[in-house]
Amino acid sequence: PYYYSQLDPRWKNRRYGMSTLGPSGCVPSSMAMVLKGSYGINVTPVDTANRIYSYGGFNQKYFGASGPDLIQGMRSYGRQAVVMNSLADLNNHLAKGYPVIMHVDVGIGHAIVAHGYANGKTTIYDPYGQKFYKGQVSTSHLWSVPSQDYIDWAAGRPFFAIK
Repeated sequence: PYYYSQLDPRWKNRRYGMSTLGPSGCVPSSMAMVLKGSYGINVTPVDTANRIYSYGGFNQKYFGASGPDLIQGMRSYGRQAVVMNSLADLNNHLAKGYPVIMHVDVGIGHAIVAHGYANGKTTIYDPYGQKFYKGQVSTSHLWSVPSQDYIDWAAGRPFFAIK
């Protein structure tokens, strides 16, 4: 994936509903990382935030973006977001080269991007300036700390392979 930070000064203060992209933009930033880096779609976090905001998601009914917002947003770019139902499923998709957007618990629900798989680990791209995760992280650890935010679970377990 291409790395984007939701804290980038070019867009961190851009307002969407109840908040700005800086504190609430992990999902659109993760989407943009995957779309640009893995699928060659030239977008920024502003583009993906505008898209999911236009559907009534992202900071309108709740802080941030939900699992269904992610699925609908990816579908609008011609990609499919597939819910992972087991650690084996997660590892299998990563090993096949699919990027995964996962909502993990860092005190709040937070979306990060995982890519690749070797020796039980994946490479993490954390859109919050790499504050919570950076580099190689155990997939079993990540699987054990899913977001506890109900909006992240609204489409199933909040781990999505992007195809």
